[in-house]
Amino acid sequence: MKPYQAFRLSRKFNIEKIYSVHYFEYSKSFSYKGEKHPFWELVYVDRGQVSVIADKKSYILSQGTAIFHMPDEYHNIRSCGDFANTVIISFDCNDNAMEFFKSKILTFDESEKTAISIIVDEASKAFSEPMNLVVQSSLKKRRGAPFACEQVIKNFIEYLLISLVRNNKGPTRAKYEIPFTGSALKASEIEEYLGQKISSSITLDEICSKFYCSKSYLKTFFKKSTGQSVIRYFNSLKIEEAKKLISNGDKSFTEISQQLGFGAIHYFSRMFKDYTNMTPTEYAKSVRSRGIL
Repeated sequence: MKPYQAFRLSRKFNIEKIYSVHYFEYSKSFSYKGEKHPFWELVYVDRGQVSVIADKKSYILSQGTAIFHMPDEYHNIRSCGDFANTVIISFDCNDNAMEFFKSKILTFDESEKTAISIIVDEASKAFSEPMNLVVQSSLKKRRGAPFACEQVIKNFIEYLLISLVRNNKGPTRAKYEIPFTGSALKASEIEEYLGQKISSSITLDEICSKFYCSKSYLKTFFKKSTGQSVIRYFNSLKIEEAKKLISNGDKSFTEISQQLGFGAIHYFSRMFKDYTNMTPTEYAKSVRSRGIL
């Protein structure tokens, strides 16, 4: 009689580490500042609708749909003018099968909804932190947690991933991408935001993250609305403020440059001349000669 031989089970997904399990209830005005990190993040909409940014593009997710953010992909989320609930699970997984989840938005069936419900329930028993903490740097094991709840979390995340691959052809994110219209975005709101940031530097990416739009749309929309590019408008605000500070006469050019986020005095002087056709020194003299000081 031949000895028994074990059959080694193959695996497609292996989850060894998780970073967070959240259940958020968003107000109508909720908006997150955005982030990126070197691990996967699943965002599942349990109620309502949310707007998400992933890789500088905007999408609308409705109840029962989910997006997977890839490692080091910038992402952001906000509610769409009504209350919304989401489940967010962050985890490590370097298996090749995770390629399936890149650039897709998926719809959950009933078994997958049950799986995510079990994950949330087990996490609430396993860890001591509230599940609605926006910033959660680490999970802490709860004293007296039920037997093997961490393994249940692991098994059901792996089951969820397998089920999603089996059951979904996975439409690409492009199906859910939303272009912004003039009614959704107002130039006055952008102008107000830029005015609040006058003492710092800012990038188009930051503005797009704040207002949930693509860079190409922002550039076209703002130029059409104001006649200027976004950066040109922002710098003009800085220069106008610099002219006021120079007129006051109580700060050096270096102090003004630092206060307005220009950094090096040479850069400030170059920008000032570009916008006024005078150096800061020439402008200061011209102001004095007109008796404004």
